[in-house]
Amino acid sequence: CSVFIPASSARPDVGGLVIAACGARLMSHSLGKKSVVSTWSAFEMTVGYSSVDNNDGDDADERPAKRSKKESAPAKSPNIIKIARSADGNHVVIVTEDKSIRVIHVESDGQLRETSRRTMPKRPCAIEVVMDDTTILCGDKFGDVYSLPLLDSGHYSADSTGSGPTLQPQSDFKPSATSYTVHTKRNRIALESQMKQAQLGLTPRKEALQFEHKLLLGHVSMLTDLKFALATVDGEQRPHIITADRDEHIRISRGPPQAHVIEGFCLGHTAFISKICLVPGTELLLSGGGDDWIGVWNWRANELVQKLDIRAALRLCVDPRTTYAKDDHLISVSGIWTVPYGEPADNRWAIIVTIEHLPTLFIAVVHPRTSKVSRFGFLECEGTPVDLIAIENGIVVSFDPRVIGRHRLETLLLHPDPLWPTEDRWEQFQPKAHQFAHVYDSRIAALNALPDVGPTPTKKELDDLLYGVSDLRKRGGTASDADPPADA
Repeated sequence: CSVFIPASSARPDVGGLVIAACGARLMSHSLGKKSVVSTWSAFEMTVGYSSVDNNDGDDADERPAKRSKKESAPAKSPNIIKIARSADGNHVVIVTEDKSIRVIHVESDGQLRETSRRTMPKRPCAIEVVMDDTTILCGDKFGDVYSLPLLDSGHYSADSTGSGPTLQPQSDFKPSATSYTVHTKRNRIALESQMKQAQLGLTPRKEALQFEHKLLLGHVSMLTDLKFALATVDGEQRPHIITADRDEHIRISRGPPQAHVIEGFCLGHTAFISKICLVPGTELLLSGGGDDWIGVWNWRANELVQKLDIRAALRLCVDPRTTYAKDDHLISVSGIWTVPYGEPADNRWAIIVTIEHLPTLFIAVVHPRTSKVSRFGFLECEGTPVDLIAIENGIVVSFDPRVIGRHRLETLLLHPDPLWPTEDRWEQFQPKAHQFAHVYDSRIAALNALPDVGPTPTKKELDDLLYGVSDLRKRGGTASDADPPADA
């Protein structure tokens, strides 16, 4: 995952910055200097020593006890799984696998410095910096959305602010079941464990978060994505929070402090929703997941205005003999992005979609006046794209690093078609592959040349980090399928 910070007068020497995550490392790469100017790592190595000394050795009749030295195994590097930046480019917010939200300050020379670390109760799955760069919105897989201040003051009292849960004294726990009411072996073992915990006083206790936060809203299903949007209501700009979940729901809620008020739902998906994306300058919302189509919504009206057929484009770009070409092959949308299409003054936007494990970029174009979306064109790649960002004069695509002889990052240029169709034929327009050119970009060559650091991850570890969208698909249709993993 990565973000781009455009060049500004505050950083005249470094130009634009690409802040890219690679495992547990975060790198600040200067496009102006064509080099990596700073590297930050979430890796923490802990080595513990314990000694056992049962005898001081003063008694000559007894042999002194051996002193043992135990070296603990190295702590696992918490990989970076999400990244967002403030609008002014001075801060980057990252999420690591240890459920921590870390705020990184970007210095004027591009150096990275961690300013705070806050550990959430559940692993965050979506994050945004909003409200004039003062607030972090964080959604976790259990359906809760929190707000946190971007800059942690370090002074917080749950009792005084009332924004955090207060610990209440717990009464002694006593299992309601007995040996007379439990018959199966599994339930007897569970009952014995509960009775032992009751005897030892090991009752579950929920600890309060020790930093400023507010619980804004919650889903009853696993939350998958979150976006923050502004809309003009009665002449005023009002914030909204748009959330998606595994149970095919897209919810439109008011922004803080009225996030508990639901404005409406965008309903129509029949499979999980993995990604949502806003089209800048419009009221369009894009959504995709396990269905064969990408939804184009007017989120203010809660209306589905277009369905973009992703399977039709898939049939054109894959070998008909492969499983991808079969109608029963399940599609899992892993990414949806909007990037500038042409000059910024043209206000044209391209939509780029990726499907998990497929080495292809699917590209559609939004009409600048009618907001209608064209059909999907496609660009075949040598590797599987896993992320992308828009930079100056192009986009940078990140690929699965396991393709031999393939760069991890590559720049792609988008050339608008000079022969635009009329408005009434726009939905039949399809971008062609020759409009999207892979080019060698010396500005990012230093990022591709970086050596791997630390132990080589296994295939499963890389698959778990890069892929996992298809795991959202329900199997069997039972209620238990909707439960998130216990270690989330």
